[in-house]
Amino acid sequence: MIGYGQTGVTHDFFAYNAAGEVWNGSEFVSFAAGSYTSYRITATETATGSGVFTGTRPANTARYELRVQAGTLAWSYVVWSQMTRLEAFGSANAMTLDSSGRVQVQNGTASGQMNLVDGGVVLQANQPGVTFATVTVSGAFSVGDFSVLNSVGIGYDFIIGTQATPINILERIDVATSTRLASAGYTAPDNAGISTAATQATTAATQATEANTKAGAIQTILAGITSLANWLRAGVRKSTPDSTALSEINSGGGTYDPTTDSPEAIRDRGDAAWASSSNAGTGPNVVTVTTNVGSVKVTLKGPGADAPNGTTSAGGSLTLGCTNAAYEVIIHKDGYTLGSISVTGSATLSGNTVTISGTATVAITLTANTVPSFAEPGKVRAYFPVVDGQGIYANASEVAFTLVTPPTPAASNYGGFAAPIVRCRVNPTTGQPIDPADDDDGCRLMANAVYTVTVDRGSASAQFTTSASGNYTVPLQVLGS
Repeated sequence: MIGYGQTGVTHDFFAYNAAGEVWNGSEFVSFAAGSYTSYRITATETATGSGVFTGTRPANTARYELRVQAGTLAWSYVVWSQMTRLEAFGSANAMTLDSSGRVQVQNGTASGQMNLVDGGVVLQANQPGVTFATVTVSGAFSVGDFSVLNSVGIGYDFIIGTQATPINILERIDVATSTRLASAGYTAPDNAGISTAATQATTAATQATEANTKAGAIQTILAGITSLANWLRAGVRKSTPDSTALSEINSGGGTYDPTTDSPEAIRDRGDAAWASSSNAGTGPNVVTVTTNVGSVKVTLKGPGADAPNGTTSAGGSLTLGCTNAAYEVIIHKDGYTLGSISVTGSATLSGNTVTISGTATVAITLTANTVPSFAEPGKVRAYFPVVDGQGIYANASEVAFTLVTPPTPAASNYGGFAAPIVRCRVNPTTGQPIDPADDDDGCRLMANAVYTVTVDRGSASAQFTTSASGNYTVPLQVLGS
């Protein structure tokens, strides 16, 4: 088989018999797209740059194609297709042309003759061992006469007759070919279509070359990586990694350990540190802090930057390192207020200040806050979250809520609470604003309104919007603590 294609590009031949079956390497079978790769017959370029490819033709091949090789049938395309000579007489027969221009048909030791030159005797059966049916053809041979020859057992389409001159033979072949192609719905290609197909073939070949180049570049980049997936897992997870991937990662002297060095491991350590906000201190004195409820942020504020702190466990326990110094006890647990403090060991207590001189235990009791219910139409009562034992604003004297945007539509029952600024005193024990209307903790504000808050005429906070009713806790992030 010979075909013409793009030089330097891998091609394959596909061979088909007269029944349209494709050669699969051992026999002709019905074509199945899923078995596409088994139909490939090696195509070898005869010389570099020639674009001429050859392949071994299976016996009984009636037609073959030259295709650009691709991973799937959808990406493969035909660049050359050709009909083969008709193997009319099988492997046991032979057909030759004698010196008189006659076709000599040899069947074993017997022979018959077909004269295709002068329009004389077409079929002769006067040789021993050769038997032909009697066929009479008068006048010009037509396409319809094919069925006559086939019906008497010759079995092949020969263009023959009393007017079987070379010109007539070519004409009849042209008519027969055109008729069959038309019945099969064949449309002859035009020059524009051929040009387009050629351009597309060239483009596809160029793209295939580019793809091969890029694939090679990627392989170079990923050299030394057995499994990219295992590398990625080892790079982000803290679980035990694939041993091969870890060995490749550390090749050349690395000491990477996903259980401690991966983003997940670092994140978990950071989460733990963030949750406890722990700076346990480096002082020589071991101080054990206990609380009657768990998850309490405890800070022992000493001189200067000495402020060991941490969050007690669920059971209410925390160990800090302190120097020989006096420390103010500060606690933070939303919904709770400092109740009492007691000390044992090498420590003394004065108010909320603990003086440490050695190993000691500081026992803290917290009291849950109770907020009375509130129900007045169009109003809410604002509270601060408790952020330390004395209340975040225990030492402040005034809290001012400044109205930014009233609710829509404005109601008529806001009274004095519709004022641009509502000023409240501070409860020195709880640190909560004291409502000027009833001297109780909490400060009445308009519901569904936007406010800012300032303490002791300081800088205004971020804006916040009050709830629709009841008690409203000012967000901690608004207060900046």
